[in-house]
Amino acid sequence: MYIYSGTCRMGNCGEKTKLTDIAGKELYVGDIVLVLVMDEMRACDSYRLSAIVSDRWETYNDKIYKEKEGDVEYFVMGIKSIDFMNKDSDKWLVKKVKDWFDCINGEHWKDYGFQYKNV
Repeated sequence: MYIYSGTCRMGNCGEKTKLTDIAGKELYVGDIVLVLVMDEMRACDSYRLSAIVSDRWETYNDKIYKEKEGDVEYFVMGIKSIDFMNKDSDKWLVKKVKDWFDCINGEHWKDYGFQYKNV
């Protein structure tokens, strides 16, 4: 199964990453996570739900997908530039809320911009 943002293929569900959440749980492509942000007063606020994705696939017109060559990068969809594991860990927190294997073909999280499909 794959995870998509619109028609863009964002990764192979179940692919192991080197990422972990705030509880130390391993994160896999397709896992649904809650993104939390700490303000300057150290108050925690929910940012949004998102998913763990990768840059493994390049999407072209007519839904043509090509697997990229070289190293694959794993990240939280919507905050790719945020290094929540290291330099930004004092402000950005990520908590796994649903494992990728509990998601089903056709599951669509419209409000958060991702969906799961077998094709």
